Order: sequence, then structure tokens, then C-alpha cells
Amino acid sequence: MNRSEWVWMPHPGHFICSEDCRFHITTKAGHYLISTVGEPWGKYETMVFPAKARPGTGCCPWVAADWDSVDSSRYDDPAEAYAGHLAMCEKWASK
Repeated sequence: MNRSEWVWMPHPGHFICSEDCRFHITTKAGHYLISTVGEPWGKYETMVFPAKARPGTGCCPWVAADWDSVDSSRYDDPAEAYAGHLAMCEKWASK
């Protein structure tokens, strides 16, 4: 899947306390939703979930099909988290 086909969404995609996160990226790449959050306590994490369509929504047409992650990674700073998010998108876009 080409990067131009990824769907970028302006909200955290996981984590129950995500409203406290100042850093968040959510991307639909291939059949997966990749969510990266961080900064409430100085840690960052990316989690990957199977994606499903959420019809009838104007903003974010994709949600996690279930909350059992298929991949994850942790980082220590925002630059690592951003690079890690893109790497996960690349990895899962073709699966």
C-alpha cells in the first residue's frame, strides 16, 4: 500500500487515559490501525490493531476491530515515537 493511501486521523487511537496525552498519531495503513500516544508521563507507545470501517462518520472512518493488539513498541522521546509510528505503518500496510 502506498503512503498516499494511508488515512491520518486527528485523535488518539488507544489508551484509556489518552485525553492526557499531548502526543498522538493514528493512521489506518492497510488493514490495520496504528496508534501512537505519549507524554503524559514521559513514555510513548505504538500499538497496532486490526481495523474496521465505521460508516456514517465524517471525521474518522476507521476504528479498531478489537482491542487485542497484534504488535507494539515503546519509545523514550517524541522523535523516536514518530519514527517508530511510521515504521509500524510501513510494516503493517502490506499485510
